[in-house]
This record gives sequence, C-alpha cells and structure tokens, in this order.
Amino acid sequence: MNVFTNAALPGDLLILPLEFHLKAQSRLSVPEFSGSVFRGLFARALKQMICTHPDRQAGLQDCNPCTLQSGCSYFRWMEPANTDSLPWFKGSDIPRPYLIIPPKSKVNPDKTVRSAFRLRMNLFGQAVQALPLFIYAMEQAGRLSGEDGPYRGRFSVQRVFLSSWSGKRTLLYESADRQIGTFSPLMLNDLIAEATQVAAGLDRSAPLLIHFNTPVNLKSSGRLMGPGPENAPFSVQKVADSLLERLAILAHFHQSAKADDRPFWHGPLPPVQSGLRWHSVKRYSNRHQSSQVWYGFTGSATIYPPWTDLFPLLWCGQYLSLGRHTTFGFGHYRVHGTQLSPPGDFVI
Repeated sequence: MNVFTNAALPGDLLILPLEFHLKAQSRLSVPEFSGSVFRGLFARALKQMICTHPDRQAGLQDCNPCTLQSGCSYFRWMEPANTDSLPWFKGSDIPRPYLIIPPKSKVNPDKTVRSAFRLRMNLFGQAVQALPLFIYAMEQAGRLSGEDGPYRGRFSVQRVFLSSWSGKRTLLYESADRQIGTFSPLMLNDLIAEATQVAAGLDRSAPLLIHFNTPVNLKSSGRLMGPGPENAPFSVQKVADSLLERLAILAHFHQSAKADDRPFWHGPLPPVQSGLRWHSVKRYSNRHQSSQVWYGFTGSATIYPPWTDLFPLLWCGQYLSLGRHTTFGFGHYRVHGTQLSPPGDFVI
C-alpha cells in the first residue's frame, strides 16, 4: 500500500538533503542543541547578502513593513507568509522550504568543539534552485560567528555533499575550487523507493525504534505531546498526520502543487511504547528582540508490528523533521530496526 497515493501527495516534490562538512577556525562554543545558533548565523548572513532596504543597518528586523517583499529572496525563503490559498491551513507562518539538522553536541565542559564537524540542511521545492545562495550564506555565517553573542568562534565550509539517510553520498561543492557540481535533487518518490529497499532488509516481525535526537515540539488536541500527565500522550496517529500535513504544505507553497484537502493517516495504527523526556532550549530572537524558551521531547519510541504500511512515511519523515521549529534544528529523528545498531548522528 502506498500511503502517499492515498493522501494524494505529489511524488515529484523536490528534496535536496545536504551535508555540510565544516571546520572550526578558532575555539567554537555551542549549546547542547545548536540548531538555533547555526540558523541564526545563517539567516543573518543571508540577510546581509540580500537585503537592500535602507533601514536594515538601522536595525530593521521585521520584513512585514518592507515594500520590496515581492522580489526579495530573503523574504521568500526565510519569512514566507500565508497567502490563504490553502483552505485548511490557517497558520500565520508557513513552513520554510528548508530545515537544519544540527550536529549532536558531545563536548567538553567548556563546550569547545573539535576542529571538524558536520551539519545537515535539507532544501525543498523551489528552494533547491537556490543551492548556490545557501552555500554562500553558510560560508558567510562562519565568518559572522565570531563577532558577538554567547556562542563565539569561526568556522569554514570545506565540502558539501548530497547525502541520503541510506548512506549514499555525492560531492557537490569543495571550497578548494569553489565550483558546484551538477546534481539531480531527490523527489518524494525516490524516498519512498529508498524506504522500500530499507524495509526489505528489516525483520517485519520485530519492532521498530525511533530515536528523537533533537527536541520535538508537537501539539495534540491543543496540548504539547510529551511525558507527564499534563501533556498529550505520544500518538502514532498525530505523528503520521503531522508528517502528511507538512508534505502537503511544502508542496503547495513551495512547488505550486495542489493540496486542497487536509491529508490524514488512514492506515493501521501499530502499538507503540514511548520513553520520552522534556528539554527546554533557550534562544534570543533578534526579530522579536527578546529571549525565548522552547520546549520539546527527546527520547525514543518502540513501534510494534504491524508497521509495514507506516514505514515509508516514517522513513521519509527523517528528511522532513517533525513538529515546529524545524529550521532551528527541532524535530530530527531516526528510525531503524531493533536488530540493528542505532544509526550514527553528527557529533561535534
């Protein structure tokens, strides 16, 4: 059964999973969950490269009053607004056509990193065509990182790969020659085919394990999902629905695909047992000029058979991340069979 066909989702949604190989040029300090730091540096670098508004240097943070929005690449990728063209989606902000999967920080007490580390950034839909801009902005972000703020240090981009979760990797860019090689982005159908190949090597009578590597901020019935009686319990239905909605929204707003009907998971719901824990992440928002605390769960969930129908969606979700704040590194998870060792994460 193809869950995506039933949900009427576009199999040609473009997805470009990038793996940045970075090198610290000085002592580089990061928090435990570093996605917000890297996203902030990236956004700042991109805005400095693109924004021509005369008030930018005077501290203009919000793009909403700017009259140049319609032709601005920064606004298009970083602050796209809901055009009300999708009847079932009423959020003020739409999911951005990219996300960051930060390196997992296993650092010394002073939080200084080793000289080399990796970071993932996935592009979706029309953002795939902006690959040179995204690479250059990440290079500029490495130069900005030592200027101010609590997380100081500089880094450089050494190489960029097209990298799938199945282990396939193609070199796209190397700083030595500063040339971007030819590439073919993946499509959603490619990820479904990849999931089919991976599933063929799994024991379908054994459970699946999902490891939530960065905090997941996901609501169910108006409450945050997570541990404790005051929160919504972990729900396979909600996870599946959320992934399907995310696919539909990305395709609608960032690849001009129709998604008139809200997608729901109508397949079987396998039994699940979760072991979750809370995390809070502090960050400073330049846009809002205030400190913020975001919450989410990490930990793991065991999915018991029958999980065959659900597996392609869970596999593709590794490329999408789950819940809110995915551009800041939230919502990253990995899925694997219990007979295999947990897949490795990027470690600083």
